[in-house]
Amino acid sequence: MNDRIRSLRKQLNMTQQEFADRLGIPRNNIAGYETGKRSPSEAAISLICKEFAVSEEWLRSGKGEMFVPVPETPVDFLVREYGLSRNDSVLIERFANLDRTQRSAIIEYISSVAKELED
Repeated sequence: MNDRIRSLRKQLNMTQQEFADRLGIPRNNIAGYETGKRSPSEAAISLICKEFAVSEEWLRSGKGEMFVPVPETPVDFLVREYGLSRNDSVLIERFANLDRTQRSAIIEYISSVAKELED
């Protein structure tokens, strides 16, 4: 596991100190893990996997991919499906984050503009 922890840290382009700071543990623990002088606790393994989206199977055994695939958001799906631009996706995300009343007001306004354009 020591080589995989070092490989992960290097893949993330982090120093031992930066890696340790993200995990909230001392740098010498990371150095010990990487040299094989220390074995990470179950809690440390879990923390590494959670903090860096690392596959626990890969970290423990080297099998599979290093990182856990990040789930696709509904907006990512729409961007891909309809060829939307970055601005389109930002607009959709901002609209979705409005409360129901605000969304209704925007829909009403756009509908009235569209109706005016039809006439």
